[in-house]
Amino acid sequence: MEKIMQIKMLEGEYWWAGAVSHGHKMPFNETSDSDASMFTGAKYCGCDQFAPIMVSSKGRYFWSEKPFEVKVKDGVIDVIGEGGRLYEGFDNLRGAYLAACEAHFPFDGRLPDRDFFTTPQYNTWIELGIEQFQDRIIKYAEEIVANGFKPGILMIDGGWQEEYGVYEFFNGRKVPEPKKMVDRLHELGFKVMLWVVPLVTADGQEFSMSYFPYLNHLDGACGDKKYFLRTDDGNVAILQWWNGFSAILNMCNPDDVEFLDSKLRKLTDEYGVDGFKFD
Repeated sequence: MEKIMQIKMLEGEYWWAGAVSHGHKMPFNETSDSDASMFTGAKYCGCDQFAPIMVSSKGRYFWSEKPFEVKVKDGVIDVIGEGGRLYEGFDNLRGAYLAACEAHFPFDGRLPDRDFFTTPQYNTWIELGIEQFQDRIIKYAEEIVANGFKPGILMIDGGWQEEYGVYEFFNGRKVPEPKKMVDRLHELGFKVMLWVVPLVTADGQEFSMSYFPYLNHLDGACGDKKYFLRTDDGNVAILQWWNGFSAILNMCNPDDVEFLDSKLRKLTDEYGVDGFKFD
């Protein structure tokens, strides 16, 4: 990646960049000596929550359709990447953010379910970690109610599935009766969400069925579709993350979107799952 731009900070200016794991370094200012990366897998960023944007207290913002890195020193921000542009003239931080929102990720008028604002949200990771067993999940929910807490949204976190990328099936050893479990949680007054990540285990069956054309006849789902994020030479990009090595669904590719949507709809239709927590 080549350096594409230098942004000289204005007097008293502060910048925030779209990478959660660098939050403790922000805001960047004239005295900062730091760096950040707006893409996963980079040497600076071990998180999966990032956006290719920087916003300034002086009404400026930088946006790129491509990931980029920044290095901040001596009041200068070096932007390193493949593209991007600095936008100015929006008075303050709020103005810059609203301008960026309108131009690049406009609000469509739809609101999340009101339960996200009016009821508690619970997550089984806090109680169970990766030990997402049916009996323990139900016990956790029952104890919430028994201790006088109001039921709300219950998110079943990572560990419920057979392997990463197998979205429509629960791990039969951990959750032998998924419909019964979801029904019980509904009976207790909860809405049920499942943790989902757009990563497909590279040595798993789902990856093989989706990647190798000669296996398509086994499930008839792939045809000539081309799934997963690819490298420049056309091969599937394999990412090392905290749960091993996986291919990545490309949400800019309609085939990948259709693939994931079809799998998740099976969970809602067959088991009554209410929604998903996307990580």
